[in-house]
Parts: sequence; C-alpha cells; structure tokens
Amino acid sequence: MTTGAAAQRRYRAKNLVKVRLRDTQYQTQLKLARPEWWLWQKAKVRAKRNGLEFRLTVADVVLPEVCPVFGLALIPARGKAKDNSPTLDRLDSAVGYVPGNVRVISWRANRLKNNATAEDLRRIVDWIESERGVGK
Repeated sequence: MTTGAAAQRRYRAKNLVKVRLRDTQYQTQLKLARPEWWLWQKAKVRAKRNGLEFRLTVADVVLPEVCPVFGLALIPARGKAKDNSPTLDRLDSAVGYVPGNVRVISWRANRLKNNATAEDLRRIVDWIESERGVGK
C-alpha cells in the first residue's frame, strides 16, 4: 500500500520542472495578493532557521504605502526583490521578531541598514561628505 506522502514524492520527482514552475507562480500570486502575510511567513521561517524568538501575528505587519526611510512607493516584486520591494526590518537585530521590534521598509533601506549601527552609518556619511568636500 502506498501512502499519500510517498505518492507525492514520486510525482514531484517525476515532474520536478512543472512543480517548480507552478510553485513559483503560486508564490508570486500569494506575494502580490497578501504581502503582509507573505512578509510574516518569510519572517517566521527565518526566525526558526536562525533560532530567533517569533511572536508576531499578521496584524503586527503593517505595510505602509511608501518606505518611511526613502519615500519610495512599496510594491511587492514579482521575482527578485527590487529597491522598492517591502521587507520586514527588525529595529534591534539582537531581538527576534516580536511586536514593537519590526517595521516594513524598502528592500533598499533594509539592505543598506543591514546590521550597521547608527555610529557606523554616521561614519559613512561623514566620510562621504569629507570626500566630496561637502560642508567646507
């Protein structure tokens, strides 16, 4: 007797290309239709993978129309993340995904911020301004 799981594994192995394409299309549709849920789900997976606390609900993920850092309109990407794709940012990287510690900002802002401290970012700004002769 064959279990449902075994049959599914055989089907996926035989039809891998079709399954991947369908899964990718489904995920794209889901990302576009429910971006808050998508961000919440991806954060949940990251938290589990990295051993971080996770106490968010989908209601804790508030998607603004524009990035609070750069003012870019936040638009979920169909494929790879773009500069104006929404991402979930932890204010304090040492703390997990808990209410009050997350904000939605653009992928560009999150990428630039990464794990930099405020002092790191000030030093970068100071260096850029001194190299360009700004403020002289």
